[in-house]
Amino acid sequence: MAKNSIIEPKQSVIKKIHSLKEEKGKMVAVEPKSGKWFIGNTRIEALKKALEEFPKGIFYILRVGYKVSGMMKTKK
Repeated sequence: MAKNSIIEPKQSVIKKIHSLKEEKGKMVAVEPKSGKWFIGNTRIEALKKALEEFPKGIFYILRVGYKVSGMMKTKK
């Protein structure tokens, strides 16, 4: 895997997360290889839970019920 490669979780995992209507708006950290996910009220909360099980993990972040969880711009 190249350093800058991004692995997305399977679509079935993403659909399952977005189907959690009672959790709408919460943040989810997904470990894409295993498909395991961790819910929190914030990204930090979800990541802290995920890092307990996958201390060196790379995570895909979702907001339940939304197509985009956030945006980020870097300076050149």
